[in-house]
Amino acid sequence: MSDLFKNRAVLLFLLLSVNLVAINSQNVYQPVDTLRLNTSFRKLERNPSDARLQRAFFDAFPRTWAEYICTYQYCGENSDLTMYSLADKHVQAFGKLNAVADTAYYRRLVDLCVGARIDADAPNYLKILVGEKLISKTKEIMSYLMTLRKGHRMQFWQFVFSTICDKESTRSRFEKIRERVKENSPEELELVDTAYRYFHNGVRKVCFGHEGNSFLNSCINQNFCIYLQREIL
Repeated sequence: MSDLFKNRAVLLFLLLSVNLVAINSQNVYQPVDTLRLNTSFRKLERNPSDARLQRAFFDAFPRTWAEYICTYQYCGENSDLTMYSLADKHVQAFGKLNAVADTAYYRRLVDLCVGARIDADAPNYLKILVGEKLISKTKEIMSYLMTLRKGHRMQFWQFVFSTICDKESTRSRFEKIRERVKENSPEELELVDTAYRYFHNGVRKVCFGHEGNSFLNSCINQNFCIYLQREIL
């Protein structure tokens, strides 16, 4: 084997290695810049109607489910719980933004929910918000949602309708959302109905895992459900 061939082989190997590292680094989920996020939130708290501060907070807020859960997830008692503790306030502030263009705002809200999974605390705060917006701002949400591939739309509806037990309040909200979707995007009803049929009272909290447990399932579906209703919709 000539030296020239060996050198080319080594160069090709190095180039492939660099590309693989770059690709893998893109798949590592990271929280957002929490310093920037918290700074913008504190400024917004002092002047919540300021359009410039609203946009600054919006720009600092997570853009995808991966960023969102990496930023606000609970990582154990011995970990830094600063962001976990701020999740509720941040999501409430995000829900009150009215100086951000609807197109950007509802695109962000949908993107946050695509691929999301129900759990207590931060996931639940997001689930409450999107449920409210689907009723009050259906047209704005659907205008972006309907541009996505049907698999991603199903991921969105899966999160919206996922519950660990059957409740009158969630059934009532489904009917309201369904009616609003029917008025705006009737072609989406098949996915809406399918997601509700499979995920309403059809999943468990992430912290419980996927595998069935007769005692745990019994608790969830009966007495313990009363307690969990305060945590998970």
